[in-house]
Amino acid sequence: MYDYLHMLKWLGFAVCAARSAASIRKAYSNNFRSVPTPAIMHLEPTYACTCRCVYCRVGKGKHKKKDAELSYAEMINLIDQARAIGVKMIAVSGGEPLARKDVLKAMRYAKARGIITSVVHNGTLINKNNVHAVLSSFDAISISLDSLCANKNLSLIHI
Repeated sequence: MYDYLHMLKWLGFAVCAARSAASIRKAYSNNFRSVPTPAIMHLEPTYACTCRCVYCRVGKGKHKKKDAELSYAEMINLIDQARAIGVKMIAVSGGEPLARKDVLKAMRYAKARGIITSVVHNGTLINKNNVHAVLSSFDAISISLDSLCANKNLSLIHI
């Protein structure tokens, strides 16, 4: 049963991407007389991170200050606006998205409104106390690694 549900979720992501691409192609083919509608919204709720991954701009010190981040109310407002224009999926990354406690609540809000949610993060902040909250907040969870070699993996920092 799990494999079937997992497959359906990924199929949903593929459909979102295909709809978005089709909308852009249609707008291009008619000289943008129609406005393309986005199917996916990318949200970076924080610049804070627990790692310094070699491929990440946050790890290179190019991140912005915490006061430049969206508030919880602003995230909810964006979710409502996204739903109103037809967004079907919100992809969350960052920084380390789970460094913000209210991200899980915001994504449960999005899911309750029929939006598919996904997250890409480094996995360092998932523990036995929050694993169920994380699983209930996202339809898809990706954990990034620098390398499969332990001596080349994540350089952990404290936030």
